[in-house]
Amino acid sequence: MRTTDNTHQKLAEKLRLSLRRCYLNGTHAHSVRCTSRHSEKPRCLTFDSGQVKVYDHKTYFELSCRYLTHDGKCFGEAIITTMIAEFHGVMKITLLGVYPLEYHADKESVTKQLTKRGRKFISLNGTFYRMYEGLAFFKEKKETKKFTVSGRVMVDAVSFRERNPNYFFPQVDERSPEDDLFSEDDSRNDREVTKKRASYTPEDLLLCSPTVYGFCFHTKRWGQYLPSYSIQKF
Repeated sequence: MRTTDNTHQKLAEKLRLSLRRCYLNGTHAHSVRCTSRHSEKPRCLTFDSGQVKVYDHKTYFELSCRYLTHDGKCFGEAIITTMIAEFHGVMKITLLGVYPLEYHADKESVTKQLTKRGRKFISLNGTFYRMYEGLAFFKEKKETKKFTVSGRVMVDAVSFRERNPNYFFPQVDERSPEDDLFSEDDSRNDREVTKKRASYTPEDLLLCSPTVYGFCFHTKRWGQYLPSYSIQKF
């Protein structure tokens, strides 16, 4: 049965109003998708706005959100969108794929988990040599190639960007310069020369990207690596 345009608009508006009740600007959204569709790891985003859109004759509620990342040039906020597919009847909010963090069944635990990962992400802004055990991925056009890594890697967003100039990088809104400082790690294996903020709030850590850019020496492959997995000094 084909839905008329008028009926379609009513359904879309109902979807929009239902989800807007859950999302207010600035809401922290817990997501099991976004970058996680590649990494299979949860993340937290700040919700800014939402609107109903149609792709391939299917209706979605598109959420525009922000998170913190380092793109090899600067550290700051980037925009990301994620979608909730149209559904009929009543659906448990935690089954939507992305939903307000306050509705998470174990909010305290997941907040600690994401905050810990955020600290590790911040600590890897620069050039570092590490032992890594876990998944990595590399996006090529519309295809994402996943591979398993066990061995030495170099975390280095600057070199990644230089060697992969056509790779998609989010547009970063650099944090204000007065909040930054230059620092250098003089340890034998690590080099940190990128700008870093003097301090980070708990919210900053919660919103950090779930991946870092790097190179695997064993597979000779560039990719995005996940601080959630084992990534240790050697």
